[in-house]
Amino acid sequence: MSKIIFVSGLFPKEIENEILANSKYSIQNAANNLQWELVNGLVHHTNGNLIVINSIYIGSYPTKYKKMIIKKQSFFIQGNNFLGINTGFLNLPLIKRLSRYYNLKREVTKIIKSNENNFTIIGYAMTYHITKLLKYFKKFNNVNTILIIPDLPEYMSFKHHKSKIRNIIKKLSIKNNYDNVKHIDAFVFLTKHMKKIKAFHNKPSVVIEGISLNNTNSILRENKILNKFIIMYSGGLNSKYGISNLIEAIDEVKNNNIELILCGDGELRDFITEKSK
Repeated sequence: MSKIIFVSGLFPKEIENEILANSKYSIQNAANNLQWELVNGLVHHTNGNLIVINSIYIGSYPTKYKKMIIKKQSFFIQGNNFLGINTGFLNLPLIKRLSRYYNLKREVTKIIKSNENNFTIIGYAMTYHITKLLKYFKKFNNVNTILIIPDLPEYMSFKHHKSKIRNIIKKLSIKNNYDNVKHIDAFVFLTKHMKKIKAFHNKPSVVIEGISLNNTNSILRENKILNKFIIMYSGGLNSKYGISNLIEAIDEVKNNNIELILCGDGELRDFITEKSK
């Protein structure tokens, strides 16, 4: 059986409060929670022998984050035999893409070259540094690669910059991402519609629309008894994702057995708080 390396962007518990304090905007709670549940599942199926190499997903200095230099450190993973490694990087716009990539590459290369095992590298998110990393490690004969795709790069940011250069860079980055995925062995999608993208054709894939904990059955049983129909959204609470449309639609449904649960943070937080009253 091959060893599994999970390359992630989660928030280590030891520095979660620090990340929150230094972030100037809302942090990626949904992505963080999903990655931790993936880690917990992988720890279970690897009997505690999961290798986690991490590079936290945060905004850039100075507009979105208060720190320019992110230091390398290890972190605890419950039930695992190895500590996770949180790689450092220079947190400057554009530069941090390369800084993330080279630091992650250094750490993963050390592990692969230190023993003769076969490895499966699982990368989280279709970002430049992750797809480039997975493409690079296909040069090793003992490595298989899997990319988890929670969102497509063209939809990760709706912001159109005034700077033509920044928009050109964004388009080139998206193109590079799709060029890189041609070299990746398999994919994990969060919706079935992603499978229709031409770049993913003829490759093994699986769709997981979410993750539930072991105690979820008791929660489901409770709601079945109450005869409730629950709609839940977890992610950024922003207009661009159609959240206000969802709330308006629920408002129009004349059925007291329907419950809408919104989890996350964003510009619509105050609007949602008022609506919920």
